[in-house]
Amino acid sequence: MDVEQFRKISQERKSNNLTVDQICHKHKLAPHQFYYWQKKYSTNLPLPTESGFVELRPNIEDNTLIELKFSGFSINIDLNMDPQKIKSLIRIFKSC
Repeated sequence: MDVEQFRKISQERKSNNLTVDQICHKHKLAPHQFYYWQKKYSTNLPLPTESGFVELRPNIEDNTLIELKFSGFSINIDLNMDPQKIKSLIRIFKSC
């Protein structure tokens, strides 16, 4: 289950005032699975936007490259690269 799937199930539970047992029965989950996913995704990390990407702000020390991984592809990007070029690369990745 990915974070988006769990978020929808969790939101459905809250919106309909369902217990964990009720939502688990509806989605054919064992309660321990629900709690596992809840713990896994309960951090305050940013969640994906509609595009599926999360904005990350790296803690830059001596590194001038970041590694972007997407759908099995990997590319190193210079942090000084023009943002429009990065967007173009992302579009290419998404089309693969």
